[in-house]
Amino acid sequence: MSVKNRIPSTLYKLALLAAVSGGLYLTVFDRVEGFKALSLRYFTIQSNILVALALLYFLIYPENSRFRAIVRGSVLLSIIITGLVFHLLLVPQSSELFVRGIDLPGHLTHTVAPLGFLLDWALFDRKGQMRPADLPFWTAYPLLYWLFSIVQGARTGFYPYFFMDLGRLGWGGACSWLAVLTAVFLLIGALLTGADRLLGRAAGR
Repeated sequence: MSVKNRIPSTLYKLALLAAVSGGLYLTVFDRVEGFKALSLRYFTIQSNILVALALLYFLIYPENSRFRAIVRGSVLLSIIITGLVFHLLLVPQSSELFVRGIDLPGHLTHTVAPLGFLLDWALFDRKGQMRPADLPFWTAYPLLYWLFSIVQGARTGFYPYFFMDLGRLGWGGACSWLAVLTAVFLLIGALLTGADRLLGRAAGR
């Protein structure tokens, strides 16, 4: 990254980090309840934490590398999933959100974080670094999260999301949801790598 681009990139990342950190704080801490440990089980919180850690890493090590591209792709896929699942699956299932609307923490963690991290990649990363071979690394965390949540839910009865609930769906229904979501993960990953390659070729001309 050139010195000319490093200043706006740094300022943007600091602003996005502040927004993501604020969303996490407002979601995880409550004035009455204090620290809500149960919230850490949600993919939303974990993926936002990954965004915050990735931004810190990019700020400390601004140079482009293959490892940076794998980190970017993995976290970008996870936070895009967070935004899409929330707005397309969870909001339609919640009548409360239609009545009172999405609150500030909800927007920071489900809207600002996904769009902001995607825009950070689009504006400041050198393109042409992502590879289709990176997809197994990108999808590893969402799939491990699903497996862990299913196993824990079978023991405790707590499922973070309705499409994991074995009590309602059974193994067949839960695995069907997993198959659909995995296909969506791979599609998003393919679109990202394709866009990265096209932008990289355009920048090289």
